[in-house]
Amino acid sequence: MGINEVIVEYVVNTKYEDLHEKVVEQAKVCTLDLLECALGGCKSDIGKMVIDQIKGFGKHESTIIGDGTRVPCTRAAFANAVTADILDFEDTHSGIGYSGATIIPAALALGECVGASGRIS
Repeated sequence: MGINEVIVEYVVNTKYEDLHEKVVEQAKVCTLDLLECALGGCKSDIGKMVIDQIKGFGKHESTIIGDGTRVPCTRAAFANAVTADILDFEDTHSGIGYSGATIIPAALALGECVGASGRIS
């Protein structure tokens, strides 16, 4: 079994109750950090420009953080990733970057789109 299959199996078979409380707590900290960065970034000139360009597209599936407009899931994920990263305030891990600025907005947008509870079932 390759690494991709191992990761997929772990993700598919893991339940919320299986997660250590420190993992859940860290996920909350990372999400709050992302939200703070996105809220600041949506007020920047570039953030405003990105949000203005995305408004008015398609279905109202997911929310743009700090603006409240609902747009297609993929566009909300994009806008939120840009605004979270634009001010460069997100934390880094071992100096190799912060994947949360791309992963968390996508997860939040998709979760909102499908009505996910936020817990792994």
